[in-house]
Amino acid sequence: MPVERFEPLTPEEFDQRLEASNERLRLELIEAEERLRKRKIIVARKEPMLRYLDQTLADIEREENEIAALEKELPSPHRPARRPQPLTSVRPS
Repeated sequence: MPVERFEPLTPEEFDQRLEASNERLRLELIEAEERLRKRKIIVARKEPMLRYLDQTLADIEREENEIAALEKELPSPHRPARRPQPLTSVRPS
């Protein structure tokens, strides 16, 4: 299999290719920086929402614990409740 030979580049061709490559890389860098800037904006908007949701979750857990504590104080619905005895009328004799 023959080995492919390349013609040597002239200094001008080399400079042109190098400049074109640098320009492509510069544009890619600008695009990447723009994507990064947009992502930072998104993260900055999400952080307060995450704090709010964390606080809401903590409030819900606290309220659930309060409800559980109150439920422990109530009589069990499976146990028959004590019925008050009817009042007997006191008749003078």
